[in-house]
Amino acid sequence: MNSILAYKQELKDLLNVSTEELDKMFKSTLYTFKAQMEEIGGGDFLSSLMKLSYDQMVIYDKHTDCVDDIQSSNNIADINIKETENVEKCFMCLCGKSHLHNLHIFNHNDCEQKLVIGSTCIKQVEKLKDAYIENAELCQKLDVIITSLKSNEKLLTHKPCYKCGDLVIKKNYQYQKPHMMNYCKDCLCGKNKNFIHCSTCHIKVIPASQPINSWTQGKFKIDCGRCWYQKNKHQSWMKNRN
Repeated sequence: MNSILAYKQELKDLLNVSTEELDKMFKSTLYTFKAQMEEIGGGDFLSSLMKLSYDQMVIYDKHTDCVDDIQSSNNIADINIKETENVEKCFMCLCGKSHLHNLHIFNHNDCEQKLVIGSTCIKQVEKLKDAYIENAELCQKLDVIITSLKSNEKLLTHKPCYKCGDLVIKKNYQYQKPHMMNYCKDCLCGKNKNFIHCSTCHIKVIPASQPINSWTQGKFKIDCGRCWYQKNKHQSWMKNRN
């Protein structure tokens, strides 16, 4: 408890805020997260944070997925698994919050297994940039982590434009133009937004959402006929075709 009070005082001094203001900025889970990170990383919170690197996000559905299978296939540490006599196993953040659904998985230099940290906890830790503003390396590390988290969370609600790859297309949105379900507005052209420019020559236009072939679903042409031929004319299957 004394260590928590000491760290709160440290943050108050660094941020020049009152106890009330500090409690509004950070939840109590920050301090349990800090203690776990110190235990994993050899006793120093900031140096342990520097040893974190974002790996991936795995979606866990308690109705269809098995905790043991996901833990095994992703090499997740036992510290992230909560199990009691009366409650089924579930995934738990380092801060102690349980029943996680979106598992943000991290590597840590001092841990052979991977760690799960909840998005709320990560966003709490991001606020520490204000306290350690002079630590440019730490701030950069936190920026990289939060960017990776937000990009992966956006995959839950958005999908990439088929042509440019930008993650801007809303999955559950009824667009006025049907091709906007596959392409962003910047990649579509033509009066009715029915075409795209060839991805290679950038001059010729081809119909948007034009299937590559009749049996391949969800894959569309992105090159005009001439550019496609130039790309594939030396392929063995093309030679056999001719």
